[in-house]
Amino acid sequence: MRGKLSKLLEMPMEIFTEVACYMSPEDLLNLSRASAGLREILMSKSSKRVWEAARTIQGTIPPCPSDLSEPQYADLLFGKGCSVSVRVRL
Repeated sequence: MRGKLSKLLEMPMEIFTEVACYMSPEDLLNLSRASAGLREILMSKSSKRVWEAARTIQGTIPPCPSDLSEPQYADLLFGKGCSVSVRVRL
């Protein structure tokens, strides 16, 4: 990854996760789509605390449903795509 975002992957993981805890879920979702390295970090199970903190700081978001992961919930709330797959029989 080139540019300013490449510095995020160079910082110690503890600092990155602390900073990420203060981002909004929408910002985390966008950041996870910026590069493969950031996606790998933010979509890992170990980043659950980051997503929970971001949702809590937002204040107005209800708890994550048990059948969704935190990133899936953020995508449902803030993503631009459709999260429902419908098959049409011809």
